[in-house]
Amino acid sequence: MAKLKKPLLSLGVQGSLGKAISFVKRGGRSIAEKKPEVPDAKTLAQLSWRHMYQKCAYLWNELSLDERFIWNSEGAKRHMTGFAYWQSQCLRPNPGIYLPLQGGKMAGDIDMDKNRVLKLPLPTDDQEAATKKYHDDNLPPG
Repeated sequence: MAKLKKPLLSLGVQGSLGKAISFVKRGGRSIAEKKPEVPDAKTLAQLSWRHMYQKCAYLWNELSLDERFIWNSEGAKRHMTGFAYWQSQCLRPNPGIYLPLQGGKMAGDIDMDKNRVLKLPLPTDDQEAATKKYHDDNLPPG
């Protein structure tokens, strides 16, 4: 039986072999290991972020060529594609970008210290924000 004098993977192998094995270098040695299988967690938070991502991607596809050109040029200033810059802005917790994208307008005063919107008009459309009083008056108790 032959004796090995050097490691079997002495060529500095890195990367993966299909979807089963990955080669990494740790402590100066090349190691072959099974790729971890990450379950697709479908938590409420993850599903809501997926929904927002898909909504923003849909809205990107609805932009005109001129609007996309503007986003592409703004993204290029930050070494990003227009779509990546669009998504980064769309997924921020900023109500100022969601409402115009949905065709709405901000009506009411924003109190950033207490994270609330004051003096909202009564909702007339299904997509408009409603006040707590409106919900209290129109939802059954319980």
